[in-house]
Amino acid sequence: MDAPLLSVCLITYNHATYIRQAIEGVLMQQINFSWELIIADDYSTDGTREIVFEYHEKYPELIKIIPRSENVGAAKNWIELISFSRAKYIAYFEGDDYWTDPSKLQKQVDFLESNPSYGICWTKATYHDILTNKKYVPESFEQLLENETYYTIDLNSYYDKYATPTLTTVFKANILSLYNIKKFSYFNDSALFLTALSQCNGALLNFNSATYRIHTSGLWNGVNNYTKKLNIFYALDSAMAKIPQLSSFDHLVIWRKWNLTQAYYLLAESFSIKDFKQLTFLLIKILKYQDWVEKRKALKIYLKTLYSAR
Repeated sequence: MDAPLLSVCLITYNHATYIRQAIEGVLMQQINFSWELIIADDYSTDGTREIVFEYHEKYPELIKIIPRSENVGAAKNWIELISFSRAKYIAYFEGDDYWTDPSKLQKQVDFLESNPSYGICWTKATYHDILTNKKYVPESFEQLLENETYYTIDLNSYYDKYATPTLTTVFKANILSLYNIKKFSYFNDSALFLTALSQCNGALLNFNSATYRIHTSGLWNGVNNYTKKLNIFYALDSAMAKIPQLSSFDHLVIWRKWNLTQAYYLLAESFSIKDFKQLTFLLIKILKYQDWVEKRKALKIYLKTLYSAR
């Protein structure tokens, strides 16, 4: 059987409340090319698995399942999901978000097909805070687009303003062929975007295609500031180790160092003896990357933290 033109890759874990809307947002897509939906459920325990298999039984030719006999963790689940596809294009999102534009995939694939120097694209999205029921569109989208049909993103502009909502991502699968992502020490959506932009341009397209839910059990919003900053550092550090050209971009280097030190300070503030190994690891990284001012500061904090924990 020939590979489809596009694979929709959906990762989910304990999203029983949301997963139907996520899948229905895919099924409503109006497209003129071959495609499939691949779902990687990480052995959910809240009924998500049963819902996913219900849809698989209803659409066996369209929906594929990556079976799990145990929980493998978000990182491994995500990498294996992305690696499973054999399509030319991959669209990716998580099971607590959903698409709202039935032409989303058609518009994004049309853009990438018509613009060969671009290998990845995103669209605007609406953010829905579940706690307050507030919905909004980030101001950065309108600031960057200003009535243009799309805004170009490259390694120089990445991180300038928020323009890469993960739930809207569509990219050319061959951008991963240059690297074995399973050998990255840490690989997440940010590392994926850096990998893509090291080879091609990206674009934020001027239409709204999806809704991102903000809630306390989300993979990103459900973690504390320490974990967020540590994940950003890991993504940058891992990508720079595999893609040396990234280290020539000062803003990426600065962002890596800033998130490293912020994670270190936050861990020191809440330190308990079980964190000794991690605090030491981060200190070693600071001694490797930072200037002497930050090195001295980090050493003082380290000694003070350990003394206080005695």
